[in-house]
Amino acid sequence: HNRFNDDYYKILFKLYKLREAGAVLLNADGNIGLMNFKNIVTVALTVREIAFAKQFTADYQPKLPTLTAQQRTDAQEVYRYNLAHIAFFEKRYAEVETLLRFNDTHHSILYLDIEVLILKAYYEQELVNLHGKLIETLTRPSSFILRLKQFENRLSHEKTANIRLYENFAQILTIIASLYKKHRIGTKIDLPETWVEHLFAKHAPTWEERWLRSKTQELIK
Repeated sequence: HNRFNDDYYKILFKLYKLREAGAVLLNADGNIGLMNFKNIVTVALTVREIAFAKQFTADYQPKLPTLTAQQRTDAQEVYRYNLAHIAFFEKRYAEVETLLRFNDTHHSILYLDIEVLILKAYYEQELVNLHGKLIETLTRPSSFILRLKQFENRLSHEKTANIRLYENFAQILTIIASLYKKHRIGTKIDLPETWVEHLFAKHAPTWEERWLRSKTQELIK
């Protein structure tokens, strides 16, 4: 599966760099496509080329399209997404929400990707802040759990073609969180050897599968 093949992402990263060197990343109007801008940084981060991701985001931000009000809004949302994605990889989780707090993009998939990144940052913060404690108690409701419920509610009203990817992401994350709500964070849980594969087989395909699998490894003995 290419999504788990590091060599695939390394080759893809090299291809992007070659395209940049050949000056063929830009459209005919001199702007860079929004999804291109986002995807190149995502690939760079996947192969841990964080310095490149930072420089690319800074260098190409002025080349984002600004022809219409909607494009201008979405362009700034993508720019902030790249900055937040970099912050996440550098474990600066609090900055993720600060950068993405006002998510008002008109692009439905970008909106969902932003919400997923915020959720991941909330989750990681909970693991750090509540290490050795339960993720949620009667007297301390989890901000992560509340955000996850809001995300699921948004998905119930969403009509995009890729919605199943996000629904499965939310379902798997809910299952992982429910285990933490029963066990203290940082403790290993005795689960069947086949538990992980059954979980992902039941909820396939899913968004952010690499990250979700890494979280399951933190759970099981």
